[in-house]
Amino acid sequence: MIRLRGVDLDDLDPSGLRRLAPDLGLHRSDLFVLAGRRPVPADLRPLDPAASGAIGWLAWSLTYLPSAVPELHDLIRSLPQEPRPPDAAPPRRWQYPDGPGAVLVGLLHNRNLDWSGAAKFLFGVGHGPMLSASTIGMLGGGRKPLTPDLLAAFATFLDIPPADLSEATGISWPGNPPPSRPDVAALLWDARRLTAAQAEQILARARALRRS
Repeated sequence: MIRLRGVDLDDLDPSGLRRLAPDLGLHRSDLFVLAGRRPVPADLRPLDPAASGAIGWLAWSLTYLPSAVPELHDLIRSLPQEPRPPDAAPPRRWQYPDGPGAVLVGLLHNRNLDWSGAAKFLFGVGHGPMLSASTIGMLGGGRKPLTPDLLAAFATFLDIPPADLSEATGISWPGNPPPSRPDVAALLWDARRLTAAQAEQILARARALRRS
């Protein structure tokens, strides 16, 4: 049974999860992942899986040029909303068996981070270890254990309360987690609505700012 803040999520149908999420202060798609309902409904997924590569590379600019975060976020919000591409289904390799790693990696995929992008954000923004892309996949598949320190490092750029992450994964919170980056978390969430071409536009601007 999956419980969150005293609520039995197993008892809720999809419409119930959608109604509950705002009351908990959570994104609807995140609540589906926390409840073990993966993949999330199509209308709640990131717009274009093909944008994940460019979004992942943003990690270095957001890490080494934090002053650029507001400008890049404003640019993301200024771009028009494009229709969802017809072939926007998530890759089959992003489907995982139930487990704490599947919850965490599912939340990363909700931000349109593929394995490589998640590794970049973990090392840069999250101040965690440098893991390979395949190791992130192993976390999702349960072949590498999710530790408290890893959970806290990833949580740096996830706008989800630590208590909820701990309860949903069954992983205790470490004593001294790294500081959170709500600015990066908000930018990442808004970037999930971008097409691949729009994400490349953001990445090009980020690289230009780093060179200036």
